[in-house]
Amino acid sequence: MADLASSQALSDAAHGATNTTEVLYLVARHFISSFIDLLHSSVTTDAQLTYTSKLSSGSSIGKHARHLADHYRLLFEGTARSRGAGSESPLEVNYDQRTRNLAAETSHAACVDAFEQLRAQLATVTGEGKAVDAAREVRLHATTPFEVDVASSFGRELWFASFHAGASSLGLRCRRRGRC
Repeated sequence: MADLASSQALSDAAHGATNTTEVLYLVARHFISSFIDLLHSSVTTDAQLTYTSKLSSGSSIGKHARHLADHYRLLFEGTARSRGAGSESPLEVNYDQRTRNLAAETSHAACVDAFEQLRAQLATVTGEGKAVDAAREVRLHATTPFEVDVASSFGRELWFASFHAGASSLGLRCRRRGRC
């Protein structure tokens, strides 16, 4: 599929989409591709990736990148696991049980690789937006600080991950340009 890093390319592709999940797939692909572009054009070294923010204690672009990749990855892993459990079973997702990919936080090459793998996983798991119904039930396990299960849907969770990615990308671009 063509690169969707530009907003116009995303808009053009979304107008041809045949269902909600395909539109959400295109939006997710756009944000992942945009982040990869950021890693190729603006954040190009390990030092930039690991630079600790003076505004947000302990925060770095690498930590933000790993965090936003986790949301997509955990949703995709839950979707892939459900294939063996039967199509009627809810997808099980727990954003709090992350294994931190420390290499993606500290190594520019590992971070680019992680996002390229994520983009490929998005296409595979969703069948480029045609294989998973947006209304597919998700059982979201959350710690609030108490453990609770929350009903959701695949479409809502894919939208959440993309919304999160969009906000994070904007903040990272702003920080990289020294404007916030």
